[in-house]
Amino acid sequence: MTPSVDYQKNGTIKVRVGDILHTLKVPNFGQFRRIKNVALHVQEVVNEKREELGIAPDNDAAINNHPELIDISFDALGDAVGMVFSELSDQKLPGEIDEWPTWLVLKTDLIGDFINHWRKTPLG
Repeated sequence: MTPSVDYQKNGTIKVRVGDILHTLKVPNFGQFRRIKNVALHVQEVVNEKREELGIAPDNDAAINNHPELIDISFDALGDAVGMVFSELSDQKLPGEIDEWPTWLVLKTDLIGDFINHWRKTPLG
């Protein structure tokens, strides 16, 4: 099944993970703030490791040559995605991150896209 993210006019987000269609509700202000802070933390963690390895922020291709950066990104993004789905989804993701589709954890701009969508629509 093809992964899909569908941004709704009412502020919800529909995310297909395998055969399951998740609906992420519009976050309240506290949830929005927590999600934004988690997204900022993920970016800081990844940027610190990039800087340590001498990888320019706009050089995503170089990440493939640094498995340690992939691991850090995977862990940080996985935590962030898990938090968003646990707070906002009408259904649970599979229990272990290893059971999640790769695109869900490695799409580095996914949480940022969610945040941008919620900024454009009224918050619940």
